[in-house]
Amino acid sequence: MIMEFLPLLPEDAAICALLESKYIECPWSEKTILDSLKQDSYIFVKATDGGKIVGYGGAQLILDELNICNIAVFEDFRHKGAGSGILNTIVATGKARGAKRAFLEVNSANAPALSLYRKLGFEQIAVR
Repeated sequence: MIMEFLPLLPEDAAICALLESKYIECPWSEKTILDSLKQDSYIFVKATDGGKIVGYGGAQLILDELNICNIAVFEDFRHKGAGSGILNTIVATGKARGAKRAFLEVNSANAPALSLYRKLGFEQIAVR
């Protein structure tokens, strides 16, 4: 398996909306993804395997802070580097565009996401 991490394109929005609806608590619609893609403040990355989208993630850069919005990976591609590759690519892109910090929110019951974020160096700073 050779995974690639590439910028998201408008034609990818439908599959990303499907990922959102399957795995995200408050999913973004295809329209929301498309509208966000048009804004310079957003960074979207897709993970592909053999040209097929297996996951995606997005973040918004506001001043020097990168807010990770969502990351979703099809179950068959979890624990294979898709999520960490997406997040690392988003953070690297954000840094290249001036981000000094990255933040995200995660449901405290989402053990796989919490494990990924800890593994990549994120630390808990608050609980809501």
